[in-house]
Amino acid sequence: MLGLMQDWPLLCHRVIDHAALNHADRPVVTRSIEGPIHATTYADIRARALKVAQRLEKDGIQLGDRVATLAWNTWRHLEAWYGIMGIGAIYHTVNPRLFPEQIVWIVNHAEDRVMMVDLTFVPLLEKLADKLPTIERYVVLTDAAHMPQTSLRNAVPYESWIDEVDGDFGWTSFPETTAAGMCYTSGTTGKPQGRGLFPSLERAAFDDRQRPRRHGRLVQRRGAAGRADVPRQLLGARAHLANAGRGAGHAGRQARRRLDLRGCSTTIV
Repeated sequence: MLGLMQDWPLLCHRVIDHAALNHADRPVVTRSIEGPIHATTYADIRARALKVAQRLEKDGIQLGDRVATLAWNTWRHLEAWYGIMGIGAIYHTVNPRLFPEQIVWIVNHAEDRVMMVDLTFVPLLEKLADKLPTIERYVVLTDAAHMPQTSLRNAVPYESWIDEVDGDFGWTSFPETTAAGMCYTSGTTGKPQGRGLFPSLERAAFDDRQRPRRHGRLVQRRGAAGRADVPRQLLGARAHLANAGRGAGHAGRQARRRLDLRGCSTTIV
């Protein structure tokens, strides 16, 4: 006899589905790379993540393909995180603090097909692009108004890219043991070493030391935009993604003050 509860694989897109259904209007607040504070909701994050998934599929990205991100914590990065995993592709967060030659080695070793990049790192990638033959397209995480002139291959602003699809799309179904993401070590002997991550909700949601209260408020200031967010999205916590990319000196203090005015704690996740 089989159980009748939760008869579906524990995949990470179930987290944003839950957040959008049960905490649809809960705010997700970011200091954008362009400068202003940006506010959205879990419902909008999910809707736009579906457009990311649909657009990636239109570009030919399939189950198991690697999609890299070189980006800070923003709502766009969070959307990309769920959109990539939602079609069974593998998100690959690249550490911008590594040496350029290490970034080249990592991207080539992972055989990333698409690179999603914040404005901050466009100049860096322009210097490395001729050494990254597997990258077919660069998606710059901005809108058309802020899109820089760039030599990056098939570069397109994120907002224009996702606007080419309508979002009428369903998440792909696959075994929960399918790889969801990968990252590479740093500071080790020899070249950085790759590690695969799996999309089981049990691991993603409860392997984190932070436990936000229901409707609590947390700040995430470093790292990939998605994984540490999983508990807060399950519990409906208000999400503030304080952008480390603008975190030095006066800009960082200004960002923290603005977030504090919104009633946010200064917990670092």
